[in-house]
Amino acid sequence: MTTLKDALAIAGRYTDAKKVGEGLAAVVLRDNIVRAHNGMAGVAIPCDDADVGMAVNCHALTKMIGAIGSGASMTKIKGRKLAIKGGGSKFTVPAIPKAKEPNFPDDPPA
Repeated sequence: MTTLKDALAIAGRYTDAKKVGEGLAAVVLRDNIVRAHNGMAGVAIPCDDADVGMAVNCHALTKMIGAIGSGASMTKIKGRKLAIKGGGSKFTVPAIPKAKEPNFPDDPPA
């Protein structure tokens, strides 16, 4: 199974940071799959740590996971936020509002 750090590195290639308002800079972490789509192409990567059931900004999450290194853990917290802990560090990132989560036209093969 792919690590969260590796899955985010791959998913980051399928995001478009210029279209944040359209949800295209987001990754969806649901059902142990990291999903990303840039409006033209997408990816779904199996990952044990991707079961928080929300979408977050890919760039922000990648920076936080990179700062922590291996052993990062994620938990959902009140107010649609994601807490990332590990290596003595703790970060919080807000989730993309449910109404603005990207809609994937077709689920790409894993």
